[in-house]
Amino acid sequence: MRIQNIFASFLLLGFLSPLHAARLHWPAVESPGLDGYRIHYGTASGKYDAVIDVGDVLEYEVQIPEPGTYYFSLTAYDTWGNQSGHSEEVIWSVPAGPGPELVGAEAVHGTAVRLLFSGELDKNSAENPAHYVIFPDVGILEARLEDDGRTVMLGTAPHASGNYLVTVSGVADPGGTTITPHSALAYRVETTGVDAAASGPAEFSLAQNYPNPFNPRTTIHYSLKSPGHVRLTVFNLLGETVRVLVDGPATEGNQTPVVWDGNHDAGSRVASGVYFYRLESGGLSLTRKMHLGR
Repeated sequence: MRIQNIFASFLLLGFLSPLHAARLHWPAVESPGLDGYRIHYGTASGKYDAVIDVGDVLEYEVQIPEPGTYYFSLTAYDTWGNQSGHSEEVIWSVPAGPGPELVGAEAVHGTAVRLLFSGELDKNSAENPAHYVIFPDVGILEARLEDDGRTVMLGTAPHASGNYLVTVSGVADPGGTTITPHSALAYRVETTGVDAAASGPAEFSLAQNYPNPFNPRTTIHYSLKSPGHVRLTVFNLLGETVRVLVDGPATEGNQTPVVWDGNHDAGSRVASGVYFYRLESGGLSLTRKMHLGR
């Protein structure tokens, strides 16, 4: 005698702690010789890579190994080895955990800032200076991930005494999950002796363009620590020069804002997407990312 198919509902009651645990419940199957139930699940509909023989129970907690979308089905079996057909599928999407959080920021001295994150970071994303912005504008010369994997040291242009805000976007953990965009923390700098602000312009800095994203034009601010030749260039994801905005001598201090109208040097419009702009002067360089929308 063949065991009857399961036509009654097969229920997902919810996820438990830990996060990747699903509690499943189903009604009893009334059939002679019923011996138990099997839960079948996998990452594609109708294709079940895993089978769990749960015995004669009506509720079971399944531990899910990693984030993703999973499909569950149930069968019953009897003492003679017969198995029913599959119940209707239950679908459950297990979300990825949150990315690392920015949990600490402090000035080590006037030209270095230490950032602490809640978890380990991907080295390439953590050491990209374009992922950090300090306001009021302070140039970021380098970003270095420390051996603990969760501390980033920013090498910066000199700070004056005062309060600052560091903003982080695009930094990810080793699995590629990024932090919340524009995570920000405040910190304070106390300088000794002559205050940097009182001694005249002392920054080599490149501010984030505004607006960003933009269409059709955006404005870029920068400042120089000393007079000399300066070059401000826009280039694409392939590293190809798109537009030279500034190329010539300049004095120290804050410069006249530069506007990019979204055109090539030849005058034609560029395609929408991600671009970079680089400031170079006196052997120093700073690069930031911007987005041209449509």
